[in-house]
Amino acid sequence: MSALTSFRFSALRAVFRKEIIDVLRDKRTLAAMILIPLFLYPLLILITSQVTLLVLESREEQVLPVAFAFSMDAGLAQMVLEEADHYKLSVQGVNDAALALDQQHIAAYVTRQPGPVYHIHFKSSEPGSREAANRLGSLLKDYQQRLSRASLEEAGLDPEAVLTPFRYEFQDVTADEERTGLFLGAILPFMLVVGVVTGAIYPAIDVTAGEKERGTMETLLTLPVSNAELMGGKFLAVACMAVAAALLNFLSLALVGNYIAGTLAATAGGESLSFAWGAMALPFAVTLLCIVVFSLFVSAAVLCITSFARSFKEANNYVTPLLLIFSLPPLLAVIPEFELTPVTAAIPAVNIALLIRDVLVSRTCGPETAIVLASNVAYAVLGVILLSRIFNSENILFGQGELRLLERRSLLIKGSSLTPGDGVVLFILGLLALFYLGSAWQLKWGFAGLAATQGLILAMPVLLALYLKADMARVFRWYLPRMRGVAAGVCLWLGALLAALLAGELMMRLFPHSRSVFEGLTRVLKGDNLPLTLAVVALLPAVCEEAFFRGFIFSALRGADKPWSAIAVSSLMFALFHLQPARMPATFILGVALALAAYGTGSLWVPVLMHFLNNAVGVLSLFYPEAYLRVQRVLDTGRPPWNAVLALAAAALLLAAGWILLPRKPGRRRQQAEAD
Repeated sequence: MSALTSFRFSALRAVFRKEIIDVLRDKRTLAAMILIPLFLYPLLILITSQVTLLVLESREEQVLPVAFAFSMDAGLAQMVLEEADHYKLSVQGVNDAALALDQQHIAAYVTRQPGPVYHIHFKSSEPGSREAANRLGSLLKDYQQRLSRASLEEAGLDPEAVLTPFRYEFQDVTADEERTGLFLGAILPFMLVVGVVTGAIYPAIDVTAGEKERGTMETLLTLPVSNAELMGGKFLAVACMAVAAALLNFLSLALVGNYIAGTLAATAGGESLSFAWGAMALPFAVTLLCIVVFSLFVSAAVLCITSFARSFKEANNYVTPLLLIFSLPPLLAVIPEFELTPVTAAIPAVNIALLIRDVLVSRTCGPETAIVLASNVAYAVLGVILLSRIFNSENILFGQGELRLLERRSLLIKGSSLTPGDGVVLFILGLLALFYLGSAWQLKWGFAGLAATQGLILAMPVLLALYLKADMARVFRWYLPRMRGVAAGVCLWLGALLAALLAGELMMRLFPHSRSVFEGLTRVLKGDNLPLTLAVVALLPAVCEEAFFRGFIFSALRGADKPWSAIAVSSLMFALFHLQPARMPATFILGVALALAAYGTGSLWVPVLMHFLNNAVGVLSLFYPEAYLRVQRVLDTGRPPWNAVLALAAAALLLAAGWILLPRKPGRRRQQAEAD
């Protein structure tokens, strides 16, 4: 409450005004915001559409060479001779039609098999060849109808009455606003998402990395303005610029779309689309609300990324992958079968693109819309919280968490602490190794491949720590723990196990298809020998993964921030590393317990024991499924909730007991290990 009362909105407005003025003075920002959406996008779209029409028209008028690799009957030969100009075909005489097509002397050719069955040969990689095949298909279809009419006339029947006993026509009952929305919905979601991200990038770089490069960030932090007020002003300034850029994109694309639909479609011979601007008022208003909410999330995300950069160039390198990440999900809105559901409504960037598409075609649902808007607000709040922590951490804000891996090894100081950048690098390398090497090894060699994968997971942090000249004892904390720490770890593990089982059952109910996937993976891990399975599936991952996460990564994150942040981030990485979305909450809960034990006891052996016990339970459930089913029935959340409530209460008691048993005063060896 005191933090809210001490927050001065006048200071927030002053910072906001200062940042807006600075951003508007930057010519690069103005160019990115105004020139690109108002000039470059329309110009590119118009040029592309005109060139496309010219290419189509020239292709329609082009006479394409074809061949018939058989002796045509008189009727077909006469039709080809009479209608060659109509179909824009030039029949060539060749000895080897396949060779002629391969050497591009002809665009397509026809063969005939008994039946008769005609085969049209073409190359789909060549546009002219595809067009020639289509023209040959039309010619043969017309020849087929000519033969049918001749046969019916010989039999004394009316060809029109037999071949066309009735007529049918298509009547499009789509309203003008729906047709307008369908046209705009194909391009607006992607362009608006990209416009928001692009509009947020340059202001975010300027108010973070630009301030550092100019040397004014330190001056700002000395002013009588709290970090929350400073961060809030910068965040609102970036969000406003992102919304402005998106609106300019929206206006530009709508006007260009109106021009294209009204003129170019008619020029190409299609039906002109009249835009129902009045009926689109409500969809446009909802789209505007989506843009504003999404801009808050994007601004927070971009600011978090650019806050790590120390220069404008470095910030550009950081945001380029981010722009790619935000650009890919909106492409799903082009797929009609990809619908807005309660699940997709919570996926960042995807949800906004799908909602804008559905709103424009008047196909919306209240619950999904609420989820989209609420989730983006929640993501923005989380981003602001993370941004405030970055601004409160001088180590992160001023680049002390740099990538030491990029430095020359001769310049590294022996025994220096790891940085968060080192932890992120190891995590990315580990994911790549697991995806490209680990999966292939396990499919090829089975248990031996799993053991080799775990060996790689252990070797990577050890080798990286050696290269960085880190203090191995401080990074991996291989000190023997006290018995009290071991008891605390066991209690934490039991509580986390119950909580993870409950979370796993809940996720299985929300995503039923994931149960079969998980059961299939567990069956693959089951061997014929219990001790061997325990060694490979339980013991090896316990040692190797703990050295990876609670050793290297936790030490790297712990060196620059508070322990709870390191615990949360390393646990999230631990959950992502296992590549099982439905099991992610359960894995995250276990990761928190493991990281808490590692920090509280100052020894890596306690989380190793906890990890082994957890994996051993999974192995035993494979060899003794009856006992596992009994436990599963007890935790079944579909029964009257007493079982789940009791299990949750037991988990809370065990976690509390583990927390109480954790040593409050570190021992001499732990003090020595964590001393700078």
